[in-house]
Amino acid sequence: MARKKKKNQEEEQKKDLFIICYTALSLILLAFFICLNSMATLTEERVQNGIYSVKTAFGVLPGSQPGFGNKPVPVQLYSIEGLTEDLIRKFLNNVQGFGDNVFLGVIKRGMVFSIRSDLLFPKGSTKINPGYIPLLHKVAEVIRSCRNRIRIEGHSDNTPVRGKRYTSNFELSAARAVSILRYFTEVEKIPDSRFYAVGCGEYRPLFPNDTPEHRAMNRRVWIIFEGKPKKKNEIEIKGFRFKIGGV
Repeated sequence: MARKKKKNQEEEQKKDLFIICYTALSLILLAFFICLNSMATLTEERVQNGIYSVKTAFGVLPGSQPGFGNKPVPVQLYSIEGLTEDLIRKFLNNVQGFGDNVFLGVIKRGMVFSIRSDLLFPKGSTKINPGYIPLLHKVAEVIRSCRNRIRIEGHSDNTPVRGKRYTSNFELSAARAVSILRYFTEVEKIPDSRFYAVGCGEYRPLFPNDTPEHRAMNRRVWIIFEGKPKKKNEIEIKGFRFKIGGV
């Protein structure tokens, strides 16, 4: 009798196990067909946005590093080799009047000062907007106060270039970076050995190029003060307070 009862229990357990496996398999198949259905309506924009989201999550966008990602992190969280805190505070105070059009942050290569390129330059041009010369003069004062090497990067969105002089965003972004470099060396008379310029075109976006606002944020010039960043402890961060604008 006991054997028969034990056998019945084993059969019930087998039935329960079958039901669990069947349910799990059904859920997997349901998820699979949902994915197939969503893929059936793929567009190029969806694919690009999906790739961008995955790369951003893992910090593997071009030029990015895990822990920093592709976007600058707040400068008050780090100290930068070659730059004193007083100098960084002075920098921030000097550029506060330009609001969200400029941003000071930290990337793996050092401290980055970001300026919207559609404000620095007329559309399709490399001639610096006279209204932003005072801002570049203030940046030059900071450059003179340190010994860090300066990397100037030109960035764009993915909108095709219209014009005869430049045939690609890469060429235009490189020419704009050189234009900023020449201002520092020719007008501000800072030794050219401290600078180098790089054109990145549309290949290092901060955001997917899916809205006019995102494209505007991707059009930028980065002035990078190269130096190893070191994360501060909590006490250092509390003693270093100032307002930071948007990217």
